Amino acid sequence: MQRFGQQLLLALDYAHESGVIHTAYMRLKSDTKEIMDIQPQNIMLQIPDLSIIDDYLQKTTPGPEAYDSNSMLRRLRLNR
Repeated sequence: MQRFGQQLLLALDYAHESGVIHTAYMRLKSDTKEIMDIQPQNIMLQIPDLSIIDDYLQKTTPGPEAYDSNSMLRRLRLNR
């Protein structure tokens, strides 16, 4: 967890040095605004074992079809 925190802070420092403003309002429609900030929901991790993501999405994704990262990867390779 400590290493993850250090990497997150390094990424944030890099974003600041590059001029990225991470707290801002983005207009979606004329009357609505969405806050864009660093939150647990918008932090992506690199996970070497995609089955972890598959298991999570199968449990949390509603609908008749479950998400399968391997089939998505196959589709990406076929479309090249």
